[in-house]
Amino acid sequence: DDVNAGGFNQCASFVLLRLSSSPAFASALNDVLPPASSAKLDLPTDGGARTHTHADGLIHAVHAILCTRAADTYARVAPLVDPLLTTLRNAAPRWRGLGDVGASKLLRLCEHFSSPPVLFLAERNRHDLSAVVHAIDGCLSHGAGRNPRLVLELCRGDGASALDRVNEICAGRFRSPRPALDRSSMSRLNGGFKRAGLSDDAPEFIPAAKFSGARPGYFFRVDARGAGYYVDRGMRAFVA
Repeated sequence: DDVNAGGFNQCASFVLLRLSSSPAFASALNDVLPPASSAKLDLPTDGGARTHTHADGLIHAVHAILCTRAADTYARVAPLVDPLLTTLRNAAPRWRGLGDVGASKLLRLCEHFSSPPVLFLAERNRHDLSAVVHAIDGCLSHGAGRNPRLVLELCRGDGASALDRVNEICAGRFRSPRPALDRSSMSRLNGGFKRAGLSDDAPEFIPAAKFSGARPGYFFRVDARGAGYYVDRGMRAFVA
């Protein structure tokens, strides 16, 4: 609920997104994470006998931020989804020696975004699932032999079932349940959208050369239409 903290988180996520386009940054994620940093992230160290890479820590943090959200907190986390998942997608082809925590949490992200309550929560969530799948594909296509733990996780039941669901979605055999959300969750989300002061015919995009303050229901970014305020898709839920 802290507006300042929310703004800082958005800024930090876009810094990561910008850095992820650098091959040097992506490669540096393969370095071993210091024990103190692992402890701060609650990563298991087994008394120092177990190590993790910075990529493990990044995936673990993204999973903790995006996969623990409840329906009534979706609007606050939604602006972070695209930059964080795109960061993983950009950096994944250069990951080497991904640990068991990173491999497991990467597949848990796939499982999370392919689950019906999330996939059908908002229109753009199929794009989010695509970003996770591309991250897995990039990691395997460019370094499957150097990421054996990810291959092992994929061979296990949970990892395989998550990708099987993705195949069903791509083949058009997976349909939204009716309703996609329980009525109380849908009411909370729609109520939040109405409180933002946006009607159904509100413009999707408002051009702006620079950020000129918060606009309820909108998120400033540079995207396909250029710089400006885009409707925060996290606020717009639907029943398929």
